[in-house]
Amino acid sequence: MQLVLAVQLSHPVETPTEATRTLVEEGLVPLLDQVDAVASVPLLLAAGGDLLERIERDHADTFQRLVVSVAHRSIELAAGPIYEPVLAGIPRRDRIGQVRSQGDWV
Repeated sequence: MQLVLAVQLSHPVETPTEATRTLVEEGLVPLLDQVDAVASVPLLLAAGGDLLERIERDHADTFQRLVVSVAHRSIELAAGPIYEPVLAGIPRRDRIGQVRSQGDWV
């Protein structure tokens, strides 16, 4: 048996930049520090495309740490709808497009 940690970073589209900075500095960076410190416990990370795009654009060092952790298989990204809509509330073709877009991005 193996312990696997799963974390969802929820971040509504168009959240203010300051809130993203706080999420990265007070949430994601400490989480990555723990992943590095306890490599024997893999992490499943779910995050929407908007948040990942903002991290890539505005927090390049943190994004690079995330990329390295994924490459070393200490983090696995979970794909879902790219802009975090309530899937039941949008047409089927859009639901499929949302999930495919996130999968392509990941």
